[in-house]
Amino acid sequence: MRRRDYWLLTILMGCLSLALSFAVRKTLGLAADDPWIDALNLVTAWPMIAIGVKRLHDRDRSGWLILIVWLQAAVAMVADQYPGSRLELVDRIFSGLVNLWILIDLGILDGTKGP
Repeated sequence: MRRRDYWLLTILMGCLSLALSFAVRKTLGLAADDPWIDALNLVTAWPMIAIGVKRLHDRDRSGWLILIVWLQAAVAMVADQYPGSRLELVDRIFSGLVNLWILIDLGILDGTKGP
């Protein structure tokens, strides 16, 4: 998957996720932090994982590296339970590094040359 395709699909899925979340919240009167909204976000998670794995494969990397993003999300959920703690600082640093890695490795660097 080329960079252009990666960016277009990522932006499209992000907009779709936001629109779907907004529509469901307004229609059902749910709050932004409602567990049903989190469940709804899982609907768009599968295509986002597939897009990331395809891009990782284009970069000659293992698709399993996409699990780092899920690890970052798990750390963030745990850190949210302890506001003001050192875990929150660790989460912010880890999230920043993961997001920087995604931006550079998947979004900026070119894929491997084909035959």
